Amino acid sequence: MIDAWKPMEIAAFHTMRLSDDDLARLRKSAENHFVERKSFGDWKKDVIKTLVAFANSLPIGQPGFLFIGVKDGGEVDPKSQSLDEIQKTISDEIKNVYPPIPYTAKALLEGSLAYLVVIVQGSEHRPHFAGLSFIRRGSQTIEANEEQHATLIAERQSKVRELLKFKGQAIVVVTVGHAGRSAPRSAVLEDCNQFYATLLESGARKAVSLGRIEILHDYKKRCLKIEIPE
Repeated sequence: MIDAWKPMEIAAFHTMRLSDDDLARLRKSAENHFVERKSFGDWKKDVIKTLVAFANSLPIGQPGFLFIGVKDGGEVDPKSQSLDEIQKTISDEIKNVYPPIPYTAKALLEGSLAYLVVIVQGSEHRPHFAGLSFIRRGSQTIEANEEQHATLIAERQSKVRELLKFKGQAIVVVTVGHAGRSAPRSAVLEDCNQFYATLLESGARKAVSLGRIEILHDYKKRCLKIEIPE
Protein backbone atom coordinates (compact mmCIF):
# COMPACT_ATOMS: atom_id res chain seq x y z
CA MET A 1 0.00 0.00 0.00
CA ILE A 2 1.04 3.63 -0.50
CA ASP A 3 2.20 5.31 2.69
CA ALA A 4 -0.01 7.81 4.46
CA TRP A 5 2.09 10.84 3.50
CA LYS A 6 0.52 12.98 0.79
CA PRO A 7 3.06 14.53 -1.60
CA MET A 8 2.16 17.52 -3.72
CA GLU A 9 0.08 16.91 -6.80
CA ILE A 10 1.89 17.50 -10.09
CA ALA A 11 1.47 21.05 -11.31
CA ALA A 12 0.82 21.96 -14.94
CA PHE A 13 3.93 22.37 -17.06
CA HIS A 14 3.16 24.95 -19.71
CA THR A 15 -0.40 24.05 -20.83
CA MET A 16 -0.15 20.30 -20.17
CA ARG A 17 -1.24 18.61 -16.95
CA LEU A 18 0.23 15.14 -16.58
CA SER A 19 -2.18 12.45 -15.41
CA ASP A 20 -1.21 9.24 -13.64
CA ASP A 21 -1.57 7.47 -16.99
CA ASP A 22 0.79 9.99 -18.60
CA LEU A 23 3.37 9.33 -15.89
CA ALA A 24 2.97 5.57 -16.28
CA ARG A 25 3.70 5.92 -20.01
CA LEU A 26 6.78 8.00 -19.23
CA ARG A 27 7.89 5.37 -16.73
CA LYS A 28 7.89 2.74 -19.47
CA SER A 29 9.59 4.94 -22.09
CA ALA A 30 13.29 4.74 -22.93
CA GLU A 31 15.66 6.60 -20.64
CA ASN A 32 16.68 9.89 -22.20
CA HIS A 33 17.56 13.47 -21.32
CA PHE A 34 14.30 13.79 -19.35
CA VAL A 35 13.72 10.34 -17.79
CA GLU A 36 15.72 8.31 -15.25
CA ARG A 37 14.74 5.13 -13.39
CA LYS A 38 16.09 3.69 -10.15
CA SER A 39 15.11 0.43 -8.46
CA PHE A 40 14.53 0.29 -4.72
CA GLY A 41 17.96 -1.31 -4.41
CA ASP A 42 20.01 1.49 -5.97
CA TRP A 43 18.08 4.75 -5.70
CA LYS A 44 20.10 6.19 -2.79
CA LYS A 45 23.40 6.24 -4.66
CA ASP A 46 22.62 8.90 -7.27
CA VAL A 47 19.30 10.46 -6.34
CA ILE A 48 20.57 13.96 -5.51
CA LYS A 49 23.13 13.86 -8.32
CA THR A 50 20.36 13.08 -10.80
CA LEU A 51 18.05 15.84 -9.54
CA VAL A 52 20.90 18.38 -9.72
CA ALA A 53 21.70 17.20 -13.25
CA PHE A 54 18.08 17.73 -14.32
CA ALA A 55 18.02 21.25 -12.87
CA ASN A 56 21.35 22.10 -14.52
CA SER A 57 20.72 20.61 -17.98
CA LEU A 58 17.07 20.64 -19.00
CA PRO A 59 15.60 23.57 -20.91
CA ILE A 60 14.42 26.10 -18.35
CA GLY A 61 10.94 25.22 -17.15
CA GLN A 62 10.95 21.75 -18.77
CA PRO A 63 10.49 18.84 -16.35
CA GLY A 64 12.71 15.84 -15.76
CA PHE A 65 11.32 12.66 -14.19
CA LEU A 66 13.13 10.40 -11.72
CA PHE A 67 11.21 7.18 -11.09
CA ILE A 68 12.13 5.39 -7.87
CA GLY A 69 11.12 1.79 -7.40
CA VAL A 70 11.21 1.12 -11.13
CA LYS A 71 13.53 -1.26 -13.01
CA ASP A 72 15.53 -0.43 -16.13
CA GLY A 73 12.83 -1.84 -18.39
CA GLY A 74 10.10 0.29 -16.82
CA GLU A 75 8.58 -2.46 -14.65
CA VAL A 76 7.71 -1.55 -11.08
CA ASP A 77 10.12 -3.13 -8.60
CA PRO A 78 8.24 -5.85 -6.67
CA LYS A 79 10.46 -5.30 -3.65
CA SER A 80 8.60 -3.10 -1.18
CA GLN A 81 10.16 -0.07 0.49
CA SER A 82 8.67 2.75 2.50
CA LEU A 83 7.91 5.62 0.14
CA ASP A 84 7.56 7.82 3.20
CA GLU A 85 11.17 7.09 4.19
CA ILE A 86 12.38 7.72 0.64
CA GLN A 87 10.56 11.05 0.57
CA LYS A 88 12.05 12.06 3.91
CA THR A 89 15.56 11.09 2.78
CA ILE A 90 15.28 13.15 -0.40
CA SER A 91 13.90 16.10 1.57
CA ASP A 92 16.84 15.95 4.01
CA GLU A 93 19.57 15.50 1.39
CA ILE A 94 18.32 18.08 -1.09
CA LYS A 95 18.69 20.74 1.60
CA ASN A 96 22.44 20.54 0.92
CA VAL A 97 21.98 21.68 -2.68
CA TYR A 98 22.68 25.33 -3.42
CA PRO A 99 20.89 27.27 -4.75
CA PRO A 100 17.85 25.28 -3.57
CA ILE A 101 16.04 23.09 -6.11
CA PRO A 102 12.23 23.03 -5.99
CA TYR A 103 10.84 19.58 -6.69
CA THR A 104 7.56 17.70 -6.76
CA ALA A 105 7.01 14.10 -5.62
CA LYS A 106 4.05 11.81 -6.22
CA ALA A 107 3.30 8.23 -5.18
CA LEU A 108 1.75 6.02 -7.86
CA LEU A 109 0.28 2.52 -8.02
CA GLU A 110 0.69 -0.24 -10.61
CA GLY A 111 -1.74 -2.88 -9.43
CA SER A 112 -0.74 -3.52 -5.83
CA LEU A 113 2.81 -2.18 -6.29
CA ALA A 114 3.76 1.38 -5.33
CA TYR A 115 6.52 3.58 -6.71
CA LEU A 116 7.55 7.23 -6.59
CA VAL A 117 8.18 9.87 -9.25
CA VAL A 118 10.24 12.95 -8.42
CA ILE A 119 10.00 15.86 -10.84
CA VAL A 120 12.53 18.69 -11.22
CA GLN A 121 12.42 21.45 -13.82
CA GLY A 122 15.31 22.96 -15.71
CA SER A 123 16.30 25.85 -13.45
CA GLU A 124 16.87 29.51 -14.28
CA HIS A 125 18.97 29.73 -11.11
CA ARG A 126 21.58 27.22 -12.24
CA PRO A 127 24.20 26.09 -11.72
CA HIS A 128 23.21 24.12 -8.65
CA PHE A 129 25.85 22.38 -6.58
CA ALA A 130 25.79 19.37 -4.29
CA GLY A 131 29.54 18.94 -4.19
CA LEU A 132 30.48 18.42 -7.85
CA SER A 133 28.35 19.91 -10.64
CA PHE A 134 26.49 17.43 -12.85
CA ILE A 135 24.73 17.64 -16.21
CA ARG A 136 22.76 15.26 -18.43
CA ARG A 137 24.22 13.87 -21.67
CA GLY A 138 21.64 11.73 -23.42
CA SER A 139 20.54 9.12 -20.87
CA GLN A 140 23.61 9.60 -18.64
CA THR A 141 24.39 11.88 -15.70
CA ILE A 142 27.99 13.09 -15.94
CA GLU A 143 30.29 15.50 -14.13
CA ALA A 144 30.40 18.89 -15.84
CA ASN A 145 33.80 19.78 -17.29
CA GLU A 146 35.31 23.27 -17.08
CA GLU A 147 33.71 24.50 -20.32
CA GLN A 148 30.28 23.12 -19.40
CA HIS A 149 30.58 24.63 -15.92
CA ALA A 150 31.35 28.04 -17.45
CA THR A 151 28.30 27.72 -19.71
CA LEU A 152 26.06 26.95 -16.72
CA ILE A 153 27.28 30.07 -14.93
CA ALA A 154 26.90 32.19 -18.06
CA GLU A 155 23.30 31.05 -18.49
CA ARG A 156 22.39 32.84 -15.26
CA GLN A 157 22.71 36.05 -17.25
CA SER A 158 19.45 36.62 -19.10
CA LYS A 159 21.20 38.01 -22.20
CA VAL A 160 23.47 34.98 -22.49
CA ARG A 161 20.53 32.65 -21.96
CA GLU A 162 18.53 34.37 -24.71
CA LEU A 163 21.42 34.35 -27.18
CA LEU A 164 22.18 30.69 -26.57
CA LYS A 165 18.67 29.81 -27.72
CA PHE A 166 19.89 30.75 -31.22
CA LYS A 167 23.29 29.04 -31.09
CA GLY A 168 24.20 27.66 -34.51
CA GLN A 169 21.35 29.53 -36.21
CA ALA A 170 21.26 32.30 -38.80
CA ILE A 171 20.60 35.75 -37.33
CA VAL A 172 20.37 39.33 -38.58
CA VAL A 173 23.06 41.86 -37.63
CA VAL A 174 22.77 45.65 -37.84
CA THR A 175 25.59 48.08 -37.09
CA VAL A 176 24.61 51.38 -35.46
CA GLY A 177 26.78 54.49 -35.94
CA HIS A 178 26.61 58.28 -36.23
CA ALA A 179 25.22 57.96 -39.75
CA GLY A 180 22.42 55.68 -38.56
CA ARG A 181 21.84 51.98 -38.96
CA SER A 182 23.53 49.85 -41.57
CA ALA A 183 21.62 47.57 -43.91
CA PRO A 184 20.72 44.27 -42.20
CA ARG A 185 23.14 41.44 -42.96
CA SER A 186 23.16 37.74 -42.19
CA ALA A 187 25.47 35.95 -39.77
CA VAL A 188 25.54 32.74 -37.76
CA LEU A 189 25.65 32.90 -33.97
CA GLU A 190 28.33 30.28 -33.25
CA ASP A 191 28.50 30.59 -29.47
CA CYS A 192 28.12 32.90 -26.50
CA ASN A 193 29.54 33.10 -22.98
CA GLN A 194 29.41 35.68 -20.18
CA PHE A 195 31.95 37.86 -21.99
CA TYR A 196 31.28 37.78 -25.73
CA ALA A 197 29.30 36.30 -28.60
CA THR A 198 31.07 34.64 -31.53
CA LEU A 199 29.63 35.43 -34.98
CA LEU A 200 30.42 33.89 -38.34
CA GLU A 201 29.85 36.56 -40.97
CA SER A 202 30.81 36.29 -44.66
CA GLY A 203 33.18 33.45 -43.80
CA ALA A 204 34.96 35.47 -41.10
CA ARG A 205 34.66 34.74 -37.40
CA LYS A 206 34.59 37.60 -34.90
CA ALA A 207 33.89 38.11 -31.22
CA VAL A 208 31.57 40.87 -30.03
CA SER A 209 31.53 42.03 -26.42
CA LEU A 210 28.28 41.06 -24.73
CA GLY A 211 27.84 44.57 -23.37
CA ARG A 212 27.75 46.00 -26.90
CA ILE A 213 24.95 43.75 -28.12
CA GLU A 214 21.32 44.84 -28.09
CA ILE A 215 18.89 41.97 -28.62
CA LEU A 216 15.92 42.50 -30.94
CA HIS A 217 13.80 40.33 -33.24
CA ASP A 218 13.36 40.39 -37.00
CA TYR A 219 9.68 39.57 -37.43
CA LYS A 220 9.88 39.56 -41.21
CA LYS A 221 12.61 36.90 -41.27
CA ARG A 222 11.42 35.33 -38.01
CA CYS A 223 14.85 35.20 -36.42
CA LEU A 224 17.04 36.87 -33.85
CA LYS A 225 18.24 40.37 -34.67
CA ILE A 226 21.09 42.10 -32.87
CA GLU A 227 22.34 45.67 -33.06
CA ILE A 228 26.03 46.46 -32.48
CA PRO A 229 27.45 50.02 -32.13
CA GLU A 230 30.39 50.91 -34.37
